[in-house]
Amino acid sequence: MNEAPFIRLRNLNDGTLTEEIPLHNELLVGRDPNCGVHILEKSVSRFQCRIYFDGEVKVENLSNTNITRLNEKMLTEPSKLAAGNKLECGRVTLLVVEIAFTDDNSEDLHNLTVYANV
Repeated sequence: MNEAPFIRLRNLNDGTLTEEIPLHNELLVGRDPNCGVHILEKSVSRFQCRIYFDGEVKVENLSNTNITRLNEKMLTEPSKLAAGNKLECGRVTLLVVEIAFTDDNSEDLHNLTVYANV
């Protein structure tokens, strides 16, 4: 079985919900249009943080100028990320709605999860 993690985020500033985002390598969050989570907000760095999987899902700050916080604490080292966590990128807050694991032979992730209503 080849488990691959997926993450679903909600932008609490505008209420948008991302689709399932696979974490095969890393997921960049920032203002750069090539980021997997692209945030058009000047308080967000081009490359604000990265979310990755190394046995557990973690988040790491990439910005030297704009603040990245995890659950209201400054993100100074890679930290474990879990459902319900709030990730602040500049003035934008992302809620980790869900982290799920699936394998190549499983049903579609939509059928395995329930959207959180926040």
